[in-house]
Amino acid sequence: MSTATLNAAGIVQNFGSIYAQRGSVYQQEKRVEITSLLEKPGGQVVISARVNGSKTYRVSLTVVAQGEDLWLEGACSCPVGNDCKHCAAVAYEYLRNGLEPAVPTLKSVGKTAVERWLENLLQAPAPTLTHSNLHSQIRIAYLLSLDTDKLPQVKVVRTQLLKNGTWGKSRSQDLLSLTSSSPPEGVSEADQEIARLLRAESFGRFGSYQGSASQPPIPLNSGLGLLALEKILSTQRCHWEDTEGPLVIAGAPRHLQATWQSTARGERLQLITDPPCSDILISPELLYWDAVQGQMGPLESDLERSLIPLLLKAPEIPRSTLESLVPRLHERLPQLHLPLPTGLEMEQREVQGILPVVHLTLTVAGKSDSPAEALHLARLEFDYAGARISTPVMREVQTLFQGRARLRVYRALAQEQEALKTLTHWGLSALPWKDPRTSEPPLRFGFPLGSLMEKVTAWDRFLQTAVPELKQKGWQIHTDSGFLRIEEGQDWFGQVDTANENGWFELSLGIEIQGEQINLLPILVGLLRQAESPQQLRAMVGAQSTVLLPLGESRWLRVPSQRLLAILDTLIELYDKEPLNEEGKLELSESESLQLHLLLNDPELNWQGAGRLQELCQNLQKFKGITTSEVPAGLKTELRPYQQEGLNWLQFLRQYGLGGVLADDMGLGKTIQALAHILIEKEADRLTSPALVVVPASLLFNWQREAARFAPALNSLVLHGTQRNPDPEELQAYDLIITTYALVRQDLARHKRIHYAMILLDEAQNIKNPSSKTAQALFQLQASQRLALTGTPMENHLAELWSIYRFVMPGFLGPLDRFTRLFRTPIEKLADTPRRLQLQERIKPFLLRRTKQAVLDDLPEKTEIVRYIALEGKQRDLYETLRVAMDARVREEVQKMGVKRSQIMILDALLKLRQLCCDPRLLAMQEALALNKSAKLEALMEMVPEILSEGGRILIFSQFVSMLRLIENELKVLNIDYALLTGETRQREREVDRFQNGEVPVFLISLKAGGVGLNLTAADTVIHYDPWWNPAVENQATDRAWRIGQDKRVFVYKLIAEKTVEEKILTLQAKKQALVAGIYAETAEGGHGVTADELLALLQAD
Repeated sequence: MSTATLNAAGIVQNFGSIYAQRGSVYQQEKRVEITSLLEKPGGQVVISARVNGSKTYRVSLTVVAQGEDLWLEGACSCPVGNDCKHCAAVAYEYLRNGLEPAVPTLKSVGKTAVERWLENLLQAPAPTLTHSNLHSQIRIAYLLSLDTDKLPQVKVVRTQLLKNGTWGKSRSQDLLSLTSSSPPEGVSEADQEIARLLRAESFGRFGSYQGSASQPPIPLNSGLGLLALEKILSTQRCHWEDTEGPLVIAGAPRHLQATWQSTARGERLQLITDPPCSDILISPELLYWDAVQGQMGPLESDLERSLIPLLLKAPEIPRSTLESLVPRLHERLPQLHLPLPTGLEMEQREVQGILPVVHLTLTVAGKSDSPAEALHLARLEFDYAGARISTPVMREVQTLFQGRARLRVYRALAQEQEALKTLTHWGLSALPWKDPRTSEPPLRFGFPLGSLMEKVTAWDRFLQTAVPELKQKGWQIHTDSGFLRIEEGQDWFGQVDTANENGWFELSLGIEIQGEQINLLPILVGLLRQAESPQQLRAMVGAQSTVLLPLGESRWLRVPSQRLLAILDTLIELYDKEPLNEEGKLELSESESLQLHLLLNDPELNWQGAGRLQELCQNLQKFKGITTSEVPAGLKTELRPYQQEGLNWLQFLRQYGLGGVLADDMGLGKTIQALAHILIEKEADRLTSPALVVVPASLLFNWQREAARFAPALNSLVLHGTQRNPDPEELQAYDLIITTYALVRQDLARHKRIHYAMILLDEAQNIKNPSSKTAQALFQLQASQRLALTGTPMENHLAELWSIYRFVMPGFLGPLDRFTRLFRTPIEKLADTPRRLQLQERIKPFLLRRTKQAVLDDLPEKTEIVRYIALEGKQRDLYETLRVAMDARVREEVQKMGVKRSQIMILDALLKLRQLCCDPRLLAMQEALALNKSAKLEALMEMVPEILSEGGRILIFSQFVSMLRLIENELKVLNIDYALLTGETRQREREVDRFQNGEVPVFLISLKAGGVGLNLTAADTVIHYDPWWNPAVENQATDRAWRIGQDKRVFVYKLIAEKTVEEKILTLQAKKQALVAGIYAETAEGGHGVTADELLALLQAD
């Protein structure tokens, strides 16, 4: 049992927070006096103490350690009785000031205990009965005896005082009734007080002691028991063993000493008292029992208490060994003050006038092979001509024994005191040590406070700085073999082994000491577990120039902090609760192993088996200089310089089997770069299985058109609709498969049967929630390469970024909880800049992002982009129903009236179809009003936040004011400020100024009200929500932004509903524009400029 196993939390758990808090205050106010401390076999410590409260209370505290469990059992003479604040105060006193003796021992309280004994006897009140029992002959008697260990024990009985003055028949008396408010007949106040003490003494040993005949006597082996014994002896009703035995009374103190007794064959060492007694009782306070006089009382002795049980068992010593044995006893146990056996003499010598030689021995107590359990200390001794003294007691003359010589050493106390001050100067503290060979503690010094590492660091500093100086002063320094051995390594090494065929690696990392390679990973993981947090450990290491690491068996390794930080930073990122395998190695996926890039490229590390990873990491760090890839022959467009760079990067990642995130701004051609990448793989015969592209439903046919337009050599399939057949064998025949996020989840079982050449996620922010069903489905797919295309890899928090990387590079950023602990919490909540830069550096090779501003020189002044949007579900069904109906009505009208005279009906029919493409709610039809979903509006609301996140300023044109109102409502939902300009707007200049001055980022404009006459050069993005017949009208609207004074590149988006009248209007616009450009300048004047036959053709099905 040691104080290390008892802590404040354990005290609170045993006594409750209130008693523990009050007990702590009592202890701090120095109200606790420990009178004895007895250690028993089985991990028990019995502490007796006095606590000064409103009165002085006697406390007995038993501390029991069973394995890793610890429990406390307290008994007190206060009204509470047990586990009270006084018990808690004793526990705190033991925790804060108590130390475990080196051997089982009983700390004697000496003459003060005797004085208390006599004081209690003299002050004990005469026995009195309670008022109700004044004339009763019933009495409580106490039967005293000794147990097998010679400890006093008592049994409480109920008896009757007979007329002849003797006791009648007795029976056991329960203690519970004695302490009740209505005690039985014949019970005195003294009996009640004794009963309370005995109940407290027996608490936890016999449960709630009742004193029945089946229960044994109560051992009186604590301070409370001794107090009860004192009061029992004063009652004049205490008898030895039974009521017919002799009366037992309190006796006067007697002196105990050791002496030699001659026997037939030699001498026996005996303990005697004066006058003689029958037994010596080893209770908390030494007692004697005199059976002749019927007395029990205290013993006085100069003997060390721990030696008395051994001396009582001393064997007979033959005369032949006396001469050699007795000098050894005197030398080893001088506190015995033994007389010499008859016939033996001892030489008397004096040592004086000599200055001592200081000896300091560095040694270890405890288990030297377990750093956590070893106590390193320095033993200080003063050598006077061969006689060594090691005691803090500053007496001028010290008696020592050497063989058969008794020495009187005259000490140089000033020099000794100076040596003590020297050790204190170097930070060492005297340890309250207990040596069983002497009653005086030896001089032991150490660093008792702080963590294990702090203590070893202090010893290391002492060895490096203090020891050389002490040697110069003439001190003799000795080092035991088990003491600290601090070493420095010569060479650092790293070892990488391939663990299995799935690309996992095993890593060991450490240092070489005299040819021995020591893997430091288990040691560092141990330090991480012990630290409050990884950041706390890193800060502690960074604050020192060197750090000491435990190697076991008192061996420690000194390493430079900066060298250790490089390893620690990597390990912290990879750290998990059980990061190492049984061999102490770190298992990493190929993606995780890339986090070692700083270590892999460290020239001071001697790596073995890491060639491929080193090459990969070196190339990743130089990815800007990647070899230019040849543009595939089948690509039907020219790549801009930044797009060529993106293609090079995608090919580089493919070469090393890595994934990545292409995060260019909207409009910079992420789709083109991805198609070129797929096309290269096909032309190089590496596309042995399909490339799967997963997109939002609104972009499905946009991808199909882009692939058909720019990469017609790719055998493409749009996997969509109820008639789709995602049969794995049939899908293998395609180069490119395009599907949606919703459908890939529905078809998951079939997709899992295909190992794709690559999987590309467009608008990858759709998996920003890693626990969503869509994300979980995509995580399960197999592919040789995984890519994500998104202009906004993170919208709200870092977990979204983690989710995307969880897909493209599984394991690269570790588990989500570890990522949150190491990056998300420090960056988002603590604004930890170093940690943010560390994450940025980590993902940098696998994230390619170009803003429009960054590639400004590569862009034309105006870029036009057509975004095709597929109508789905009920909106598509309603469109087809309306188109068929209107086509039939118009053709019937044309047959009757002719084409020219039917133009109004034709235009009305086309108007309804165009409104339905924009949003069904624009139609004054019951079926349309019931629909609250618009594919085009949803696509717009996906675009706007992304463009704004890139710093864009947007003009949105529509010819339908009612459509602008619907867009307005959606912007309000997203908390996006806007300006609005329609024919109803009265303060046109105010709305224009709000946009131009940067007050709002979005300007909604009706084509008729704002198509001309405005200067809106603050915008860099123009969105035409719906097409107009005459392209010149749209161009004039676009020119509100793209005009003289514009210093930015302008992106123009046209939103076109796929396979609808809008797509035909777009085709018609192109024809008109080409014709006008070929003959004369186009004009926006006049009507729609479309012939009746052309209008009629727009109603036909594709």
